[in-house]
Amino acid sequence: MTLTLTGTLDTGGSAPADALAATWTSSRPDVVAVSGAALRGVGPGTAAVTAAVGRLSAQVTVSVAGPAASPDGAPTTPGRSSRPPTHAASTPPVSTVTPPAPVTVKPVPSPSPTTSLMPSSPAPTAPAPTQPAPPPTATTDRYPCGAQFTETDDSTGHRAQRCPLASGNVPVFDSPDLGNGAHQVGVLQAGGSTNWFVGQSYHSTFVQGTLRNGWWAFTLSDKDASGNSHWGWVPETYFQGGNNDEPDAGLFFCDTHGNSCAP
Repeated sequence: MTLTLTGTLDTGGSAPADALAATWTSSRPDVVAVSGAALRGVGPGTAAVTAAVGRLSAQVTVSVAGPAASPDGAPTTPGRSSRPPTHAASTPPVSTVTPPAPVTVKPVPSPSPTTSLMPSSPAPTAPAPTQPAPPPTATTDRYPCGAQFTETDDSTGHRAQRCPLASGNVPVFDSPDLGNGAHQVGVLQAGGSTNWFVGQSYHSTFVQGTLRNGWWAFTLSDKDASGNSHWGWVPETYFQGGNNDEPDAGLFFCDTHGNSCAP
């Protein structure tokens, strides 16, 4: 069985597929095993399967029926035929398997200002608490951000990760919601892995030549001529590695691992 996840932006448009790179988890792997959006029944029972994208999530309840008994009275394993008895000369009986019960889905409410998730199945079930999302995945990013630590450049002590930039003199903008219309408030002078970022979030699309990305990373700029640093956002078109509209493979989503993307 395969589940489908869709999303709608605040602007009314559909979220791109890369913005819905969900992390799928099962509350009972002994009942339902997950591999991406594909589900496999393991044993009888009921499990909650959750798809998480940042602070958003949708959940589905999956029920797996118990195995049917074979004609000789012995239980059989779901999805497999029973072995023929060694003493029988006739054709061995074949077990039957009861398919999983119908799946119903209800989205879990979330305060995110950018994207809402809509599961494909209509019937609602009771929502369950969401779990913090692990780092997002990127198929081509060979230069992911590093391990999380507590930064000391600001008195707030944000949890942050060092991320490699493709070059130096990277602009820091005041808002991730205005695309190329955002106002620059600072700069990161050094390239490479010198700079740290608190987290990443999907917002408006920023275009830089042939590069485009809707993922933005929250950080603190270098000090300006007056000796002041400014909190802001860097479009991930300036990150090293990865493809267009692809998140960094190692940077945590904002507000999932004690990494508040606010000053």
